[in-house]
Amino acid sequence: MKLLLLVCTLGTLSLSAAVTGHWRGLTTATNHTTHKTHTVGIYANLAQNGSQVTGTAGAEKGLQPIQGAVLNGSNLTFWIAEGGGPGRTMFQLDTAGSDLVGTVVLHTGQRLPITLKAYTAPPGVK
Repeated sequence: MKLLLLVCTLGTLSLSAAVTGHWRGLTTATNHTTHKTHTVGIYANLAQNGSQVTGTAGAEKGLQPIQGAVLNGSNLTFWIAEGGGPGRTMFQLDTAGSDLVGTVVLHTGQRLPITLKAYTAPPGVK
């Protein structure tokens, strides 16, 4: 019985990949006023301690502290303040593979597909 419990516990732990590290990816957004599309670089610098995740995320020059992070199995969700305003950008990511794959939801409701890949950050980036 103890062996079965241990196997089940280890199996549950392996469902969630470690998210600690530096991540980046590209997505395409549409300006809700001009309706023009543009490519946006998305970055996340994350630290995981058990089920707790902290860090920053956003566009390269606008990283914001992540808030409300929840890691449930292989599903990671968190949000950031959008551009210093009242809006929020929500991240909904699957951590099961080697990449973080999911959706970024802007305060306008626009849903942007994203794949964040691990990378080595330049010196001085935390």
